[in-house]
Amino acid sequence: MPDQKYQPEIYAIKNLMKTMYEVEKRKLWIYCDLHGHSKKKNSFFYGCNTAANGGFLSWTIVRLLPRIFAKKTHFFSLKDCRFKVEPYKLGTARVVAWK
Repeated sequence: MPDQKYQPEIYAIKNLMKTMYEVEKRKLWIYCDLHGHSKKKNSFFYGCNTAANGGFLSWTIVRLLPRIFAKKTHFFSLKDCRFKVEPYKLGTARVVAWK
């Protein structure tokens, strides 16, 4: 668990997600970590290869929002989206929220 004093944002969001899941029995459908990228242009998504429960439907659901964005605006690049979870990415916000 992150330290509340030194990582207040991470601590707060993880507590919120835990409370939603364990106390309120609510499922988190979308987690968005919005920020700029130092090397890539356009707008794009980094997601996880499948939803946590697996299967083709989950694979499709994970890619649905990026496809909608790509249809709605030319500022979004579907080809720049990435869904693979590399071992060195296991500590990133998207992977932690997915798990």
